[in-house]
Amino acid sequence: MNRKILFIILITVSVGSVAYAAQTVSDRIEVDNDDGNLTVNIDDVFGYQIEPIGDLDSDGVIDLAVISFEDNSEATDLGAIIILFMNADGTVKGTNEIIMDESAAGLNNAGCLVGDGTNRDTRGLEQLAFVGDLDGDGEPTIALGANSNNHDVDGAGGNGVVADTGAVYMLELNADGTVDNCVLITEDNGGFAPADGVYIQDGIANFGWPVIATDLNNDGRNELIVGAGTESNDNTALWPLFLNTDGTVASHPAVPITGATIGVDAGSEYIDDGASVSGTKIVVSNVSDGDNGGSVFIVNLSAAGAFVSTTEIAGSTITGVIASDTFGSGVAPLGDMDNDGVNDILVGNISGDDTNDNSGEAYILYLNADDTLKDSQKISNESENTRVGATPFAVDDFLGEGMALWRDAGGNAIIAIGATGDDTGGALAGAIHLFYVARASSAVTATSTGGSSDHEHMSKPTFGIDEKTFKKKVDYGLTINEVAFEVKDNYWTPIPMQNMTVGESQNFTSKIFAPHQLHVLEILFGIPDVGKAHQAEASVALTFDYTGEFEKVTWNDEFQLINQTSLSFSHKDAFCLPEDTVEQCTQVSVELEFKESPISKVLALKAIDGKRRSSVLYFNDGVTVFGESLNPPFTKEIISKIKYKGLQTIERIDKAQDIWITLDKEEPVLLYQQNDHGSFNPIEYRVFEKEPDAMTTNIDRLHSEFDSLREFEILRAVKQFDSTQIVSVLEASWNYDYPIPTNRTELIQHIIESEKVRTSHVMDFYYKNHKKIIQNFED
Repeated sequence: MNRKILFIILITVSVGSVAYAAQTVSDRIEVDNDDGNLTVNIDDVFGYQIEPIGDLDSDGVIDLAVISFEDNSEATDLGAIIILFMNADGTVKGTNEIIMDESAAGLNNAGCLVGDGTNRDTRGLEQLAFVGDLDGDGEPTIALGANSNNHDVDGAGGNGVVADTGAVYMLELNADGTVDNCVLITEDNGGFAPADGVYIQDGIANFGWPVIATDLNNDGRNELIVGAGTESNDNTALWPLFLNTDGTVASHPAVPITGATIGVDAGSEYIDDGASVSGTKIVVSNVSDGDNGGSVFIVNLSAAGAFVSTTEIAGSTITGVIASDTFGSGVAPLGDMDNDGVNDILVGNISGDDTNDNSGEAYILYLNADDTLKDSQKISNESENTRVGATPFAVDDFLGEGMALWRDAGGNAIIAIGATGDDTGGALAGAIHLFYVARASSAVTATSTGGSSDHEHMSKPTFGIDEKTFKKKVDYGLTINEVAFEVKDNYWTPIPMQNMTVGESQNFTSKIFAPHQLHVLEILFGIPDVGKAHQAEASVALTFDYTGEFEKVTWNDEFQLINQTSLSFSHKDAFCLPEDTVEQCTQVSVELEFKESPISKVLALKAIDGKRRSSVLYFNDGVTVFGESLNPPFTKEIISKIKYKGLQTIERIDKAQDIWITLDKEEPVLLYQQNDHGSFNPIEYRVFEKEPDAMTTNIDRLHSEFDSLREFEILRAVKQFDSTQIVSVLEASWNYDYPIPTNRTELIQHIIESEKVRTSHVMDFYYKNHKKIIQNFED
């Protein structure tokens, strides 16, 4: 294998009043047919798309998925995906080829065959995106765009097979690079179901170009944005697809984002490539912008995938790009390369003539916060005419198609750029060039807690696993009262219910890896369900400054669940894993006491780093607190609008439903419910329970007889109509004689007559004493 090395002098660029250092390319390694563990042949067009897929084989080195555009290994031109298992020195340790032939043999799943049992791709593969571990089983998924897939768009032969309808394959990978599961997404399969006539009557043409994976709604799981051309309008449109854990489409908008909305000219062919800049920000390219030699668009979307804004960066604004170029042939996110707090991008130009005709080149675009261009830097071995000992790119190497960035164990950035025309393995065999780039310093640099194997792809802090490699990054991310818990997912981790007691000290310790310094750690209690941290009943947030020192504590405790005077905390640098040699994590311990129990049980941890990237981790079983409340009754004064007008004092008796009861002496007692706006609405009159009748004795009906019932009623009648007692109360003499009943009918008649006599005497008493009662009341 030939190892080709490049050294470029560091150049300082000044833009307005902002000064920063350009990137230094310290080394370049070519991955091609000369590598003894990689075979690429004539017309394979290897390097058309490149995606880092994390450390698939768990050897500590990031591995790659690369499209071999027209791979001929199966005597077809349908293309293949080559999984490259990489060594730390940039050489290839081993490969696995995912073959795309008519039987879809390399897919290992019949779910990716079209209706007639074939694959129906008619030419090479185009687009690739790393989706991540959707179902949390440790097996990552890659999305493969095959815009040349042909199939019957409405089934049953209705319209016949439509050429270039397009498809997306969702491929879940095993650790050896083979496909464990496959899901096919077309306009009528895998959950994607656009309405007829949204674009064209006979289906969607070229669905699958481009394919972009990005976390739009910040739920820790990537969504797909898939391009689709049309027959009636050459402009590509973009479909945001929200995914299920099995790779199928859970939902999508009724209509896509059109190329015209983004700003692509009507006369241009399509959006050529795209990538995620961060979250709701993506970049798409248009190489067919002839006036400018191509262009890229920075597109901002909402969490629901709706269009928000766009900013175009024309190739003509880049020094070195001419009208006949194809600026935008490839795009990739770079993260914040110049440490100004704004993520930057890499853009390819396969028609660039930097060293030879169509030798190709790439440009780092340094962006401002408003998505406009701050400056650019060319990446090519002859760009500054300072090449030392490296082989120049040849005629028609076409450097600048596929491209990607990741970081090695030492924190150095590695930019991979495909040269699809490289002829080391034969004409158009293809190659990949690995540019080793040291990040530049800047006037303002956020203090970091330590190194990371993949800084720029770590979109958020983590309490557990690496978001890119899906390997354990942090050992025991949460400890409660000396019981430690492994975090196996960055969104939700089940733990046994933790029982606590009111008034006793409780300890919560978390360990967080934050690539750009921990800024806020928040512990949230009483969350009703996973995903609803904003409804927490109480929380405490500790804020640290950009040197890592404690700054302030913030409470959200409307219901006074926590004894704030009991709070104590500590923080320190810590090893993320026992085998670490550098303390890259921040460990924060918080002790506090509960004054009463939260209603809901879910507990959550939230971390925000110095780049304002946040991560929320839920523990669904959470905590339950036992014991009587130490809080005094919670009361308020409100204006009563019913029954009794004016000011009333009320007390909360049900925190869950926010139910309040009147404390004033007037009857009846009223109940109120407080709404989300703080207003109190009466909901009902208080209904008191009736006291049980002391004269009543329960009788076991299963064993009773008439004789026992008769004896009971006789005794009850004697007690109820004792003449001596009645005379003393009513000041009248009366009696009632009735023979002892001998059957049920006589007994009932006896009771009825007794009640009549008693009632008449009671009424006589009140009539006789009416004037006396009134007089006593007036006196």
